[in-house]
Amino acid sequence: MNIMCIDKRQNNYYINAKSKQLRVLFSENGDLYFCLHNGKRYRKKGEEDYFEINKNYSLLYNIFDELYNNICGNIDPYDYIHKHRSLDTTGLLNKDDIVWHSDDYKVDCGDSMTIKKEKDSYKLVFKRHKDEYEKGPEIIEDFIIRISNSGSRYYPYNSYFMNFYNKLDMLVTNNLENNKVYQKHLK
Repeated sequence: MNIMCIDKRQNNYYINAKSKQLRVLFSENGDLYFCLHNGKRYRKKGEEDYFEINKNYSLLYNIFDELYNNICGNIDPYDYIHKHRSLDTTGLLNKDDIVWHSDDYKVDCGDSMTIKKEKDSYKLVFKRHKDEYEKGPEIIEDFIIRISNSGSRYYPYNSYFMNFYNKLDMLVTNNLENNKVYQKHLK
């Protein structure tokens, strides 16, 4: 059985499942970062990996459910597209998926994170895009998605991610035991 746990270190959360780790980091610059780490190197354009949260971990699942429903329920696609013509053709929503391109780079250069609602789970799909700022063979191993709280191309929807972070903090704070929240607490 897959055991999922959350580890809190300072203001950062590490959600571990199998050999993958989803990191939700609140940086000194006031921005959030969603990072997927599993020890692999993603060098090629189009490479992707995912992190899945299923209903077995209902407390964590419910926080993702609220994030998804808040964003999807508060976007008028017609109005959104007209206000943000510089975005790629998918915008923030692609059918029923939320697609967030990292605020670090232009839309087609940085990594992206797609939040997919499935029957009994949420799947966060991270994708590597061509990075025109890359120098030499060195590349960051993790997928890193910056959610800027100042100047995001997706403003004001970044506020829902901050709300997600605060709910994650409440979940961990309310269930803290030796600085780790284990499977029994996530159910």
